[in-house]
Amino acid sequence: MSKFTRSITPALVLITLVASALACNAPQPGGPPTQAPIDAATDTPQLGDTPTPGDPTATLSPTLSPTPMPPTATPVAVTVAPTNTPIVVCTPPPCSGNEVYYCPGECPGGCGIECATPTPSTGTATAPQILSFTANRASIVEGEEVTLSWQATGGSKATVQWVTHEAVMAYAPGPLNPNGDSVTIRPTGDGKITLIVANDAGADEAEIQLTITCPHPWVEALAEPPPLA
Repeated sequence: MSKFTRSITPALVLITLVASALACNAPQPGGPPTQAPIDAATDTPQLGDTPTPGDPTATLSPTLSPTPMPPTATPVAVTVAPTNTPIVVCTPPPCSGNEVYYCPGECPGGCGIECATPTPSTGTATAPQILSFTANRASIVEGEEVTLSWQATGGSKATVQWVTHEAVMAYAPGPLNPNGDSVTIRPTGDGKITLIVANDAGADEAEIQLTITCPHPWVEALAEPPPLA
């Protein structure tokens, strides 16, 4: 082989390799062009590069929702439990030996209690006592009136009674004051007139003797002694 031929051969081989490389990167019929991958290392910003600002993000306007109407509720009665009121407790005052605790009204918790001296008891009730019982006349004619008067103590009721000519018990009209009063009666029978003053413990009695005469004149004549012969 000649010297010229040896120098041309490497050049042809180089041309053939370049043509083959261009043929591999050529677009295929009927398909999109193929993009070569981008090496991430080539996109790394270098120190001193000025970043390019991007497009501003669009601000969304808020959409106003209609104000919801409150639901129509059925009223429910609510029972409020009463609060517990604290009870105030008071200390009663000191009393002496002859005093007792006394509450003049309501004393909740001991408040308002006072010291008081007890009133001695009167003991057992006693029966009444008649002090006087009189009549304005000791003798009357049948049909006439007589007034009775009396004084007494400790009584709660009084009664004046007598026996009539027909042996029937009669009573003075009342009510009568047991401690002192007067009453006018018209008895029809000779005998005793009784005053009774009473209470829950007993009674006291007093009597007067009343003489009643017949109203006929001849009775009085018979009452005189006969003339001497």
